[in-house]
Amino acid sequence: LMLHAPDGWLALGMSGQLLLLAGCEFRLSRMGSGRQAFWLVAAFLTIGAKEAGYVFQGLLAAFLLLREPGAWLRLTPHAALLALWTWRLQAASGRASGFVVGEFLGRLGAHAELMLPATPWGLADLVLCGLAMYSAVIGWRRRRELSGQLIFFCWLTSVAMLGFVSAPKAIALRYVIPPVYLAAVPLGLALQQIPRGRAVVPGAFLALFPILMAGGIYRQELGYREYLDQTAELLRRMEGKARQGYVLAVSEAATDIDGEPLASIEAYFARYGQQWYGLPQKRELHHVRQQGWPAGRFAMASYLSPERVVKETGIDARRVQHVEALQAGDAGVLGKLTGRFLYLDRVLGRSGPYRTDTGAPEPATEPRFYLYTVGATPQDAGWTQEAVPVSRPPGAF
Repeated sequence: LMLHAPDGWLALGMSGQLLLLAGCEFRLSRMGSGRQAFWLVAAFLTIGAKEAGYVFQGLLAAFLLLREPGAWLRLTPHAALLALWTWRLQAASGRASGFVVGEFLGRLGAHAELMLPATPWGLADLVLCGLAMYSAVIGWRRRRELSGQLIFFCWLTSVAMLGFVSAPKAIALRYVIPPVYLAAVPLGLALQQIPRGRAVVPGAFLALFPILMAGGIYRQELGYREYLDQTAELLRRMEGKARQGYVLAVSEAATDIDGEPLASIEAYFARYGQQWYGLPQKRELHHVRQQGWPAGRFAMASYLSPERVVKETGIDARRVQHVEALQAGDAGVLGKLTGRFLYLDRVLGRSGPYRTDTGAPEPATEPRFYLYTVGATPQDAGWTQEAVPVSRPPGAF
């Protein structure tokens, strides 16, 4: 899950810093110069992993200052780091333009909802919510102790991180992994205070969580794998057309390839195809919306089926010679396991899959991409259509 790799690195950086600072009870005067230098490096790597890392580092510095006001001088390098990233983030400030409170609260609520696993009958949700409320009680009782202060720091920072990434009108909600890791700290501290049977809760999660959640997680991973494989096949076929003298084109119609997918295809042919995959030369995409239809023959990548492409793009159907429809083929072990876990979901009565990214592709039976081969002159014979099943690469899971 390449989209979530930076979230994982951010979660690792946050966990590592908390572990490092816990050794000195979050008091910098008890930390040697070597450990402080190591912490600064960890902070630098964490703050740049994902947007929410900026919020974590800022609130962590404030928490340390509250714990030990006299340590402000030791926090000077971290203040400089925060100032640097404040300046860098100004370049992306336009993403929050058109801010509307109601829409923001809706996105924040959707992000918060993603933090719950949505298990059958809400079992895990109820346990986690009960444990979260219990942690707040423990935190208030021990508010003068480190454990209580740490509980409130983690909860407030989790909410602040979600609020920060919910402010822009993001295409997809996918930023909950770091707050989940941070929320695990107060949950764990609360769990330690349960007088009896506290091993039952983590034991039950270890045993049941993979079974209850596997269907949704495997479904999402299968969707990503199918999309990745079919995108790779589309790029390979487009390069083959370019070597035959075809112009590579995209329609940019309202419902066609656009945004990040289009930028990725363009970046592949403009730079990364040569740099990483050994393409002989860079290719330029012909943007129909800006440049009109090519006069010569061209190959057009599209989301649109033959039933929709003429109506929505305005392409001359008489010039279309051949259509290749890229669809899912054999998914191997991953596909078989996904099917079995989804069957278990149906038996358990789950209403919907658990997803860590609401913009993730779903496994699809219909073609994801079409490649239209278009001639220079109209013809009356009509086009031919070819189904192209895209299977997993040899040896892939």
